[in-house]
Amino acid sequence: MNYKENANLKQIHHDEFIKLFEEQNSDFKWDIIQKKIFTMIRQIFEGASQELPPKGIAHNYQSRAMYAVDLMLDWKENYFGEKSIEPMLCEVNFMPDCTRACKYQPNFFNDVFNALFLDSWESTNVTKI
Repeated sequence: MNYKENANLKQIHHDEFIKLFEEQNSDFKWDIIQKKIFTMIRQIFEGASQELPPKGIAHNYQSRAMYAVDLMLDWKENYFGEKSIEPMLCEVNFMPDCTRACKYQPNFFNDVFNALFLDSWESTNVTKI
């Protein structure tokens, strides 16, 4: 919600967010929503790498990149009145500003670099999707 200048932002840690989300939406479990988000992100990059450059993203064993994905959660209702929460993509950014990530996760870059360059996923806050 930082698209408005001088907006009053409430910054919360992801653990607190998950707890609040599940308290406010008791019919929906965060792990199911998160799985939908991860599936969407994976599909974005699979689609973006289907074509050769310059139309698509090229695969290169010697290269690494970091992206930020902005999304929103949308309430959907099917024909039978059953509700679901679906992720909606807002934008994807190459080499994003990581100031807030570092503020809330002091080991942010250590975790990211361990995953990207050392293929080390243990004891990190990085999830392989």
